Amino acid sequence: MMSKIDNAIEDSKSDNYEKAVKHIDSFKEKLKKYRSSGLEKDGELSYENLVFKFLRRSGHIEKLFNTANKEIDKELSVERTIQEYSNNSH
Repeated sequence: MMSKIDNAIEDSKSDNYEKAVKHIDSFKEKLKKYRSSGLEKDGELSYENLVFKFLRRSGHIEKLFNTANKEIDKELSVERTIQEYSNNSH
């Protein structure tokens, strides 16, 4: 799972904004379902829940969320720059 998160983050760097965010959101959703299925099946001590807790504790979950936020911030700053440029050029 750690390498899958790292790969999703690395892939987002080469993709365009929409594809990168979509890819990360898709992975986050899979991770959520993975944990939920474990909780439903075996409760707090399920393998899936323990994996999720390990990923959270190791910082991989935070890294995944931060990457998505950075991509969104980058896109919004580009949009803002374009708007400012077009407002100033009139």
